[in-house]
Amino acid sequence: MVSLDIEKAYDTVWVHRVLSTLHKWNFKGKILNFINNFLADRTFEVKFRHTLSSTFRTENGLPQGSSLSVTLFLIAINDISKYMKPPVKTILYADDCSLYLSGSNIKTTSSLMQKSIDSISRWSSETGFIFSPSKCQSILFNRQKKIQILEIKMQGNTLPNTKSLRLLGLIFDHKLNWKEHIKKLKATSSKKLNIIKSVSHFKWGADRKTLLILYNSLIQSILDYGSIIYSLTNQNTLKTLNTVQNAGIRMAIGAFKSSPIDSMMCEAHCLSLNIRQKYLITKFAAKKMSTPQTGLIRTISEPYHEHLLKPLYIKLHDIFEEISFNISNIKPKETFPTIPPWNTNHIEANTELTKFNKNNTPHSLIINTFYEIINTKFKNYYHFYTDASKTTNETITHRDENSLHKLDPLSSIYSAETFAILEATLTALSSNHTKVLILSNSMSAVTSIANVHTKCNLTHSIQNIILSTDKFIKLMWVPFHIDIPGNELAMKAASSPDTKIYTYVTYDDVIRALKTKLYTLWQNQWEKQSNQNNKLRQIKPLTKKWPDPPVKLTRHEETMIAKVRIGHTRITHSYLMSRELKPRCETCNCELTVNHIFLECPTYHNARSKANINTSSLKDALGPRIEKNIANFIKMADLTTNI
Repeated sequence: MVSLDIEKAYDTVWVHRVLSTLHKWNFKGKILNFINNFLADRTFEVKFRHTLSSTFRTENGLPQGSSLSVTLFLIAINDISKYMKPPVKTILYADDCSLYLSGSNIKTTSSLMQKSIDSISRWSSETGFIFSPSKCQSILFNRQKKIQILEIKMQGNTLPNTKSLRLLGLIFDHKLNWKEHIKKLKATSSKKLNIIKSVSHFKWGADRKTLLILYNSLIQSILDYGSIIYSLTNQNTLKTLNTVQNAGIRMAIGAFKSSPIDSMMCEAHCLSLNIRQKYLITKFAAKKMSTPQTGLIRTISEPYHEHLLKPLYIKLHDIFEEISFNISNIKPKETFPTIPPWNTNHIEANTELTKFNKNNTPHSLIINTFYEIINTKFKNYYHFYTDASKTTNETITHRDENSLHKLDPLSSIYSAETFAILEATLTALSSNHTKVLILSNSMSAVTSIANVHTKCNLTHSIQNIILSTDKFIKLMWVPFHIDIPGNELAMKAASSPDTKIYTYVTYDDVIRALKTKLYTLWQNQWEKQSNQNNKLRQIKPLTKKWPDPPVKLTRHEETMIAKVRIGHTRITHSYLMSRELKPRCETCNCELTVNHIFLECPTYHNARSKANINTSSLKDALGPRIEKNIANFIKMADLTTNI
């Protein structure tokens, strides 16, 4: 692989080249004039303190900082791949350009790469871009101990060959084992831990919620970036990153040093790196399956590349087998809308009936208002009634017939309601009716379709159909169970046995189901924990996040509660650091534990009574929504310095 460096990429773009390229692409009229005016007669000045330089004119280059400049730069550099000599391929992201080639013969691959480099040099002389050979690098990926590395030259200069190469924030080493990247990742993350450490003092530090937000933004975001790729390495290598996560979570919740890792993750409601990486990989696969237009679907669907098994395919196969999941039936997304964004047309969605509360409004009044709207605003419109049931059945009812479909079990009610409107729209399109009103009892589906900024792929499909047809297709929301004949008929039909099966499931529903599956995987792992070794599991049998405390707690109270729930405190587990014997209760002459302090020891009986601590079980004593009672007991028992 050869990584190329373009000197002053934005400043060396020929303006004429950008305009001529746009003209070749058949850009004409106002848009071309706008870009020409944007690039022409640009000037700049330099300010140092209170002194302003003379005005200078820019003959070439694109203004940096403008969002339009990024697109114009891509237009200028877009044809670089045409100068590649097959089988050499190009990776291009903004001004980061890399060439790569694989083969079994080092001499042949080096010769082919050299020809492409020479071709790229000719391209640069024709386009005005300048490559810096001293900053360009080459790397040979192989696992042989002794191999002759042939020189690659550019413009007469030998490109330096390295053992590792940084590309878009990822460090590729020559063995592709990702050890160097993970080592660098750990060092970078460890430095950021100091920020959390500086504001996480157990007495005056920031609250837990703020610290967890800091952890997610400073640490977790770094660990997530590129994890789809580097997580394919050896698991022992990946485990070195666990120490970073463990330290960050421990600081955030104020846990004791000896606290079990699984307990800290459950207390903070934070997925382990292993499960989170599985989620990111499966999410990536689902996204690529939903966008087959990108061509990356082969990366996850085809197991072999030149007779070699793909590591990503193996990893995905193992994960999907572990969680019993399948993503092959995802509905493809529409990459580009067929309706231009400047189109002023909009979809009419009538929601006038929302002004009535059906629980305290006579149904007759709602029905009369409904017919009044129909007769005044939608006269001569043909009606389609849609509905969906919890069994993911969807139905479309109109005067001529009923149409019932069964969706994938992963589909949500919202998706089923939207699918019903989509099917009604398609049916209306093929009918002889020029004016159609689709009535649905799903407010979220109706408002989403009327919203031009919606992110739902199903609603995009509906919008494209309605806005591109000559027919008048409008929507209306109607409340359910108020005896509107067509709506009641649709609801009844939705509960009937299915007649048609719709095999597709939306990307959003797949992601929701993936989260559920992986949280179930976490729950299964949590249930395997021994109650004796994991004190928190006695209090919190489910990994589900507990509700926030009903009252505001101080940082000191938060850390004390976290420690006693996990079961590791200074008074009970400091012996592990000092290498002493286990502490024993002076009153009862038994092992001193959190369970003994909160439930059994007679020394703290009065404190338990005053703080209203339920001594039936440890779960009742340390459960959710009684955090203030727990904090009061610790203070009354004079244990604040020992927790």
